[in-house]
Formats: sequence, structure tokens, C-alpha cells
Amino acid sequence: MTSERESSKDDIGNYNRLRPLILSKDFNLCYNKTMDDRDIWFSEYAKIWIEKMDIRGGEIVLDFGAGEGYYTIPLARAVGPEGRVYVYEKDPYAIQKIKREKEKLKLKNIEIVRFKNNRLFPFKGEVFDIILFYDVLHSYYFTEIERKDLLIQAHASLKKSGVLSVFPKHVIEDEFISCARESGFSLVNRFSLTLLHYGFLEKGIILNFKKIDKALPKGRAFGDI
Repeated sequence: MTSERESSKDDIGNYNRLRPLILSKDFNLCYNKTMDDRDIWFSEYAKIWIEKMDIRGGEIVLDFGAGEGYYTIPLARAVGPEGRVYVYEKDPYAIQKIKREKEKLKLKNIEIVRFKNNRLFPFKGEVFDIILFYDVLHSYYFTEIERKDLLIQAHASLKKSGVLSVFPKHVIEDEFISCARESGFSLVNRFSLTLLHYGFLEKGIILNFKKIDKALPKGRAFGDI
């Protein structure tokens, strides 16, 4: 049986094998496809996702590992001026893209929290209505122990009625649900819809979890802001 880590490496290997083709004669085709898909995402499918997620004005959201802001921007529009979207991202290029979009769209409710000193989760207190872990929890980024610690920290940072929303790309879904349960979460809904992944539209699964009241280990001390 192929392990989760091996599966992630296979995905990366497949991309690396295709990369020379993408960057040569088919570059313009690939680039235009991602531009088209992004436009369709922001104009159409992001609105469907927001409705499915029941995002409301005034909510406080964390987009953990936000990438280039595919979900950050729709979230900021949905929560409105009374809400706030925190972005936690380590890639400087991605951060700059989010900053440019924030300024262009005049979205003053996006707060970028810089990743530094290898702090895995620098938040404390039950402050968030929603935490997003979209395509970030696979073994390429986190070991199994780090992933569990991250979930425990997220549990402590969610409000009692808060939602942990996960796009479980490159992970074994049943194993992740079990890990989430051990970390104090209960799956409340699962739905399929069109998402944006690496700039391309694709069908994906969203898992939404609620907190369970149970005694949990503290996890590692990752520091605070």
C-alpha cells in the first residue's frame, strides 16, 4: 500500500516531470488556463463556496497557509468591514500577491501575520469563528506529530461555536478524520464542490468540524504573537 508521504512525493514528482513542458511551448496555454480559471473562481465558484460555508458578516477567520489568497479574498468580502481575515503564510511571493490584491480591492479587513522563528501556530485564546486548513495538512509540510499538535492548537483558538474547515488534499480522508477526532473535533458536514487548487479549478471535498468538549493535551508551545 502506498503511504501518504509516498503519495505526496509522487504528486510532486509528477509536477516536476511536467514542469519543463509547462515552461516551454505550452507555457502560454497553461498560463492562460490558470488566468481563466482564477477569473471564473472569483466571479462564480467562490460565491458558491461562501454560501456553502455560511460565512457571515463580522466573523473572524484564519486562513492558515493562505497561498496567493484564493480563499482570503472571497472571505474578506464576505465578512465585511466588521469582520477580519487573518492570513498566516510563509511564502514571501504569496504574501506580496495578497498585499497587492488587498490594496487593489481596498480590503482593509485582511491582516497578514508573518511566519517567523518557525512558529507553527502563533495564536492564543478562543478568537476565531472559522479556521481554514486548505491543502496544507499533508506530509510534505507536516509530520504526523506536528499535524496533531497543530490541530490541538487550532482547537484552543476556535470559539466554542467555531468551525474548522479542511480541504484534505493529498491526505487519506478517513485517517485525517480520525486524527481530528483525537484532537477534539467532530465532523459535522462533508460536501463536494468546485475549488481552486494551484490556480486550476477542480472538484474537491470540504470537511467541516466542530469542537468537542474534552480534555486535550496542551501540545507544543509554539509561542504567540
